[in-house]
Amino acid sequence: MPKPDLLCLVQLLDNTIQTFTVNKQDAGEVLLEQVCNQLGLLERHFFSLQLRDSNTTIVTQTHSPRWLEANKPLKKQLKGKKH
Repeated sequence: MPKPDLLCLVQLLDNTIQTFTVNKQDAGEVLLEQVCNQLGLLERHFFSLQLRDSNTTIVTQTHSPRWLEANKPLKKQLKGKKH
């Protein structure tokens, strides 16, 4: 099994931040699955994760939200430094 090498900080609706570790080759659904498991969510098809650049602290109206694509590898969805 490959070593986890991507640390993902997920800000929840109550503004708490949870840390999840995944492999950068994993599809987005792996991270979403971890988040749903942590929260005990059963109706997973109603939920998604919004991506935010690591150096951005707020989402502004000039930037349209980017959503995690469940079937696409995480490394292809992240902006910034090479992963």
